[in-house]
Amino acid sequence: MNEEKSSFIKGINEQHPAAYHQLYNEYYKALVLYAINFLSSQQAAEDIVQDLFATMWEKKMRFLSLPSFRTYLYNSIRNASLNYLKHQNVESLYLERLATLIEKSQKKKIPMKKKYTDYYFVLSINCQHAAGKYSYYIWMEKRMKK
Repeated sequence: MNEEKSSFIKGINEQHPAAYHQLYNEYYKALVLYAINFLSSQQAAEDIVQDLFATMWEKKMRFLSLPSFRTYLYNSIRNASLNYLKHQNVESLYLERLATLIEKSQKKKIPMKKKYTDYYFVLSINCQHAAGKYSYYIWMEKRMKK
């Protein structure tokens, strides 16, 4: 049994496809269920686990023992799940603020070119990168102060 565990870790360290196949078979479902505890979204949980496996492969991660490996897996899933939730919170706060700013601009009758309105509406609906949203928020805020 110990030899089997050490050969599994050795296979992960050396990026043997058979070891990653075993990783998937033994840990995928458990890690998805663990992530669902945080997210309550199976699709997001599956994405997070798949991202972890891909990252491990790309970064050629190395582990000393099975316990450290398992700790890494579960800590990574927890951290990625919490980051996902934090990002979701930022997006929802941004969309609320964007709606408020658009409502204020309409009350003050600030003219907005149709192509810009449509563009930023699509941006907000598709939840593009937060930096883009933030820059639009600053642009809109400056426009409102004029």
